[in-house]
Amino acid sequence: MFTKITQFHYQSKRGREYIWLGRSSNSKLECLLAGTLLGSQVIRIRAIRGTKLDASTYQLADGGPGTLPYHSWIVAKADEQWPDFLNELQAQTTLEPYLQGFNFDSSQIRLTRPLASEERVYGLGERTGSMNKRGQAFPIWNVDPPIHHTIQTETMYTSVPFYLGLHIDSGTAYGVLIDHTGRVEMDIGHTNDAEINTTLQGDSLIAYFFAGPTPAAVLRQYAELTGHMPIPPRWAIGYHQCRWSYFSEEQVRQVAAQLRERNHPCDAIWLDIDYMDGYRNFTWNTQQFPDLAHIIDDLHKQGFRLVTIIDPGTKVDEDYIIYKQGMEHDYFCSHNDGKLFRGSVWPGECVFPDYSRSEARSWWGNNHLTLLDQGVDGIWNDMNEPSLTNILSEKSEPSIHGNTMSDDVLHRAGGNEVTGPDGPPVLHKFFHNAYGMEMERSTYEGLIPSCVPSGIIEETMKEGKKTCFGNESHTSRCSFSSGRSQTSHENGSTLLGSRTLGDHLPRLDEPSQSRRDRQRYGGVSHDGAPRHFHL
Repeated sequence: MFTKITQFHYQSKRGREYIWLGRSSNSKLECLLAGTLLGSQVIRIRAIRGTKLDASTYQLADGGPGTLPYHSWIVAKADEQWPDFLNELQAQTTLEPYLQGFNFDSSQIRLTRPLASEERVYGLGERTGSMNKRGQAFPIWNVDPPIHHTIQTETMYTSVPFYLGLHIDSGTAYGVLIDHTGRVEMDIGHTNDAEINTTLQGDSLIAYFFAGPTPAAVLRQYAELTGHMPIPPRWAIGYHQCRWSYFSEEQVRQVAAQLRERNHPCDAIWLDIDYMDGYRNFTWNTQQFPDLAHIIDDLHKQGFRLVTIIDPGTKVDEDYIIYKQGMEHDYFCSHNDGKLFRGSVWPGECVFPDYSRSEARSWWGNNHLTLLDQGVDGIWNDMNEPSLTNILSEKSEPSIHGNTMSDDVLHRAGGNEVTGPDGPPVLHKFFHNAYGMEMERSTYEGLIPSCVPSGIIEETMKEGKKTCFGNESHTSRCSFSSGRSQTSHENGSTLLGSRTLGDHLPRLDEPSQSRRDRQRYGGVSHDGAPRHFHL
């Protein structure tokens, strides 16, 4: 049973935050509400269980200048970087309306916001169904869906706890970001047509409100808070050919030849898991790709870039160098009791890097340099919901596809340095939606030594120098049709592609009769189109 906070008693100002003591109507429940003005168009409210306020200041996750009053994996602009232009009384008056709507129970916090009759709601990550999410209820929680993608699919690969409200009668808009990387339950006028309810587990709910007043203004404000992606190389925004799977060098050559013969303006070919040696990351199947340097050089001469897949699941194999290094340096995820977390993915039993730790991210990212030195042009991060699967298992066992890491896995983050960029240790149930983002960060930062600054990408493309790109922030992998692509654009996911063209291209080679060719997602075979088309 939720208890609403209805009484607000101003206490003091600490740093950029104005602090209120909040109470329920019977005064039995108390909390703190910390409000901050960030410029003239962004407001943050922290609803904190209890009456004790952490006085610490925390570094940004990307190590940038300035601090926050809590640790965030999402925010990229520190409090000190925003202008402060109101006196204390004016600030209190501006913040007070945003204190309304917070509710507490024994383990959860809920934010209830009004929903006008002529209001539509957009965003909240990759979703099936209509772009307007009004009338729906679903979790924000990364999942590799175990069934076909239909309008009944509640949640998918990409979770972004941000929505844009649009009043269609006036054209005005606002935005709300919930800074939480665990599970968030959204009820957008489903239970009560006049309310949006946002519910999460934990001791604090942190909400950012964007004033707009236009959709474009809301997205500018959101991007100013969370950061902008670097400019990609031009080849990254063209048509890319991808399927599960190209098994051999010969097959890749046939696809490349037919693409050019048919005058398809293709800029890149992507290789799924079968280029690897037994699905081991950062390796090649040398029997199927016996002359790697030659084929990569030939693809480049034909105008193709090569993109290879990497998954977080790392095969448990004492003879595998990546596994041995990770075990030696204790880079893999463990349960709260210290026991190593193991789960099944393509290679069978796997362990998983703890991307909450800077040293683990650095180690993982640097492993990509081997692929770049071999001529690979881009990295495709996949299965980083994180996802478990036994689709390829030879054992007769129930499917685990769609399962994920255990809630009690403890991501060690910054360890004892709780105010540093990695923050305090955190259970997986509160880090889950950041796992893929931090894998992508690891990849991106690992590629930087071999990349050129984004400002001179066009010139270096002419010179043939190596460029790179990473997956866009705050998401896991993507696989979707045009409608779902548009939904993700509303969350700031800039580089997204549609499967529609690929689904209707002529088949470029004969289909394999392997088990995975018979797997179907949304009625389209895995081998029929580019999938997870997100750069």
